[in-house]
Amino acid sequence: GIMFAQQGVNIPIYTRLPKKNEFNGLLWLAPNGLAILERIGLIDQVFKYGKVQNSMEFANKDLKTYINLDCDKLEKKHRFPIIAISRQDILRILTEKFESLGGEIFYDHKVLGCEKTKDDSGVFVKLREGRDNRIEKFSHVFACDGKSSVFRNLLGRSGKITEQNIVATLGHSKIRNAEKYIGRTIEAWGVGTRFVMTSVDGK
Repeated sequence: GIMFAQQGVNIPIYTRLPKKNEFNGLLWLAPNGLAILERIGLIDQVFKYGKVQNSMEFANKDLKTYINLDCDKLEKKHRFPIIAISRQDILRILTEKFESLGGEIFYDHKVLGCEKTKDDSGVFVKLREGRDNRIEKFSHVFACDGKSSVFRNLLGRSGKITEQNIVATLGHSKIRNAEKYIGRTIEAWGVGTRFVMTSVDGK
């Protein structure tokens, strides 16, 4: 949406998220993602609110390291490091940029159906906002809703995840030795479980 807006094209965004979203897990942004954020002028804010990772360790349940990704070498090769940043911060950064360019975001919208117009001039999309249903017409629709894509299922192309069944619980806890994990991420694998640990603020 930001890239379109920078070219003077208005692309409204419809999302299932509520406007007040309290979810605050973390994201790890790799060099390829950071290159895009640089292109749209947001890299300084990402570095301001995120934390550069010096190492990414993959370990067993006893924290014995199997693989240690050297983030310094990664940065030298790809210009950017890996950055850990809260979902709230990256969402706020992107939203403020999009809206500053005149972009509109419609929250709490669920897609119920879609079909082409008879003259192929666009797409009808059936949306639900709260308890109200309505149909909107668009010339194009970009479905950025991931692997379990609602649009893919509506179009008869399975978007269901069949390879694995993982339940993710994301959040944060305050611990006394959190400062030891600033700039350091440990991904520890147990038997059917996985824990990812890092800290962006030392708390």
